[in-house]
Amino acid sequence: MAGFGDIKLNSLVKNDVFQKIGEYILWCCDKMSKNFENEDNKIQNNENRLRDHLLECYLDDTINRKNNDMMKFHFMPECPENYNNKDSKYIGRVDIKIVGQNEWFSNPKAAYFVECKRLDGNKKLNEEYVINGISRFVVKPPHYSSYYGKNYMLGFIIREMGIDKNVKKIEDIQNQNINIQNKCGLIKNINSIHHEYDCKYNMNNKVIELKHMFTNFTKVVS
Repeated sequence: MAGFGDIKLNSLVKNDVFQKIGEYILWCCDKMSKNFENEDNKIQNNENRLRDHLLECYLDDTINRKNNDMMKFHFMPECPENYNNKDSKYIGRVDIKIVGQNEWFSNPKAAYFVECKRLDGNKKLNEEYVINGISRFVVKPPHYSSYYGKNYMLGFIIREMGIDKNVKKIEDIQNQNINIQNKCGLIKNINSIHHEYDCKYNMNNKVIELKHMFTNFTKVVS
């Protein structure tokens, strides 16, 4: 698989890599869930604990990356983003940063980002998903940059729910936020075996796409 430096030469390849990275993330989520079930084990119901375990034991695991043609990509933990020179501080701190080895040293801004949020079907966490998740990518000034115009939202499902129905609730909250300008709502990827939705947003005369991915961790959390 080509690194990010090669991807820019061909938008079709770029889109394909973006999709493959998303599929790999969901594959890792499935593997993590199955392993916890098989071992009759649990993890604390905490966003950071879930994210850190997913990242360290699955996403950036060498064997997993090798078996899924992801060796040219590195998955990094919580990274500060968008330095504000006026205030001498970073605006945001993203959950997971994905970089390609071809641009690791030459262009540190060339990256994809993943923002993780827990979801239980209730209003509080749905609002958190929008206000402190989606908004950080698509409301100016953005907390997280979108070098390729595409990034990921990853929802950890911690209570049994109708995921499609809850996505509609999230969409309603998103639509009520006057600062979020989405073009067509959350559209389900019918070609995926997972719960994947794509949504395009307008910000600063640019179109930013977020891939919303939802994974069932109800049997993982304590």
